[in-house]
Amino acid sequence: MINPTLFIAYVNGPDLLLNAYKSYLPYFDDIRILNNSLSPLEGDYSGAKVTDMRVSLNTGQSFNWFRSVAIEEEMDYFFWSHHDCVVTPEQIERTKDYLKSIEDPRWGIVFTHYDVFCAFNTQALKEVGGWDTLRFQYYTGDKDLYHRFDRAGWNKHDIGGEGVTHFPSSTMNHTKERMQIVNRIARVEDEFYKEKWG
Repeated sequence: MINPTLFIAYVNGPDLLLNAYKSYLPYFDDIRILNNSLSPLEGDYSGAKVTDMRVSLNTGQSFNWFRSVAIEEEMDYFFWSHHDCVVTPEQIERTKDYLKSIEDPRWGIVFTHYDVFCAFNTQALKEVGGWDTLRFQYYTGDKDLYHRFDRAGWNKHDIGGEGVTHFPSSTMNHTKERMQIVNRIARVEDEFYKEKWG
């Protein structure tokens, strides 16, 4: 794959998204933004393909949407990025070069700063499936996914993310009441995870 696709899921924080987009624009010919904000994007995104959703998807649903596109378009692999980060040119090039020269036929994911900016092997995702959105809405979903990578023998590579800056976004700035609800759901999800995997 000469020009891999970069997927970005967005819900809010327009300035953060624009900064992330600008940091990637010179290095990706195919940037696709899934707009879950239910409003038009603010700023110039003429270098990206923007899909405006009529219903806002959560993280797992967005990821599964990207996975389905990658499979449908027969992508070997694709990049995934949070919308609330900035990645240096050096980090982008180093990550892309790593993917071009990787010799592990069973690589499943390449992390930088965890999955803030990372790459997924589409074949691995075809085998293990996507996010388990029945059980998980929050961070337990990626824990579950990566556990399935391990069980299926798909390897996780971590090349370091010194050039990735992850900003606190408004998706993380919850009210006290919302944080209490999120924390309660997280505890329930942890029980689901234990029930699923022991």
